[in-house]
Amino acid sequence: MAKQTALLEIQEVKVYKELQSQLVAEQKKLSDIESKLAQIRKDLKELEDKASKSEYNQKDAIERFIRNEITQAELEGIRKKSIATAKEYNDAMELISFSEDVIARQGNFIAEIERKMVDTSLGIWDKIAEIYQDKFEKAVGNTANLLWVAMRSGGRYVPLLSRSDLPERFRAIAAPDTQESITLKEKLWNEFVGMD
Repeated sequence: MAKQTALLEIQEVKVYKELQSQLVAEQKKLSDIESKLAQIRKDLKELEDKASKSEYNQKDAIERFIRNEITQAELEGIRKKSIATAKEYNDAMELISFSEDVIARQGNFIAEIERKMVDTSLGIWDKIAEIYQDKFEKAVGNTANLLWVAMRSGGRYVPLLSRSDLPERFRAIAAPDTQESITLKEKLWNEFVGMD
């Protein structure tokens, strides 16, 4: 029940979840592009070998043509294959360059989403703090007022307390140790935002 109420109270949670979904989708796109680029690079190695062989075949065909071992039509056929292979190689190089640019832009886009998620999560934490401050004030308000009146009625003037002036028991409640803080942070995040 608290989870449903909390989600309704914090509008930033919806934004955070949308950003989270968008991040997953954009990371998938990036992964797909990187996979395609890896395949193109693998194919490029084969094209390099093919282009080298094609260039050798073209030179050999020219020599054979000069020696009258092949016809003009056969020479033209070999030259067309060589030109097609060179074009295929150049197209692959262009595709690699374009893919690298797309990957860089996609990486920047993902980084921007991550920055927005961090900003949004800070806003969520501010809202959680406000909710718990309200709960704290409601729960402790009357008790704190009674304590204040009792202390003042005892004939002593009590100035505002600094953290070091707080009684040890209250300090332990107000400032949990590091491990407990981590556990509480996860508990609060799961309560208000849900599991990541």
